[in-house]
Amino acid sequence: MQNVEFIVKTKDGGNMKRFLIGLATVIIFSPLSGNSAVMGDINQDGKIDLMESIYALQVASGIYPAIDDSCLLTGQGVWAGGQDYYLCDVVTHSNITYACTTAHMSDTNTNAPPDTTYWTVLSIKGDTGATGVQGPSGPSGPVGQAKGLSIGNEVTRSIGGETYIWLDRNLGASRVATAYNDTLAYGDLYQWGRGVDGHENRTSQTTTVLSSSDAPKHDNFIIIISPSPYDWRSPQNDNLWQGVNGINNPCPAGFRLPTSTEWETEHNSWGVDNQNRQGAFASSLKLVAAGYRSRNNGTVNNAGSSGFYWSGTVNGSSSRNMDFSSSSTSSMQSNSRTFGMSVRCLKD
Repeated sequence: MQNVEFIVKTKDGGNMKRFLIGLATVIIFSPLSGNSAVMGDINQDGKIDLMESIYALQVASGIYPAIDDSCLLTGQGVWAGGQDYYLCDVVTHSNITYACTTAHMSDTNTNAPPDTTYWTVLSIKGDTGATGVQGPSGPSGPVGQAKGLSIGNEVTRSIGGETYIWLDRNLGASRVATAYNDTLAYGDLYQWGRGVDGHENRTSQTTTVLSSSDAPKHDNFIIIISPSPYDWRSPQNDNLWQGVNGINNPCPAGFRLPTSTEWETEHNSWGVDNQNRQGAFASSLKLVAAGYRSRNNGTVNNAGSSGFYWSGTVNGSSSRNMDFSSSSTSSMQSNSRTFGMSVRCLKD
């Protein structure tokens, strides 16, 4: 950047040079004191004005101290020889921070810090303090995931000569349920066919804008009052959640949504008198009454009293789910895909 030089005559006939470097810094040399001063754009208006130049002249003439509260300190990193330094430049050298008090070109033999002709100390690194007392160890973390699963462990069920391997908790749950109304075991509530995009969070925001694709570009829970078929996707896609490689399968690798028939086999195994939330929790799957999320307004209903679990089975414009409550017999239902329900994954 080119310097623009101005020559100003002083009262004693000496020349006073002012250099304008770009529009950010003024260097003034005063023949009265033999000092030079560097002045920046104090008021940050993008130019050096008359008052800023006068102040620089006063510093150079010794009227003001070289370093004061108005000095615009400029960090220049580690001090190096053969470099031009100006008033208020700040460097570090041997763990000490210095501010330049006189503009100069650095020379390792004559004017390196701590030469007080050119530098003043700003700060000195203190001695390293003693090591503090180590605090007590924190609590042990949770048991590692089994067989590399991304969430939960496996539960094996043998029913009628068939073996079923399930995850031990709902998707999004913090732990295996300790009661049918254990809130930490509720987990997320998915709209049928949607992937893991944030909408499943029980408190996610809502929108009335339907999606024209399998993957909405947001994490909102899509609500709809009318018209039928009350699906978050328009047009509908019956190929979602179909098997372990199905589109938008939210389960970990190797797992999928159970079919309607597989859910029926599970709840029938609880016994005729236990096909309710007590039987659901008594099962080794520890199913919970996590409630459901309304298709009309996105509110969570029946949490702590009833459970609703999606299957991957399509039934016309609806999809099948298993539900249970305190007294009613658990059963398979067909519901609109915009509802939010629990997901429990089954190994393929």
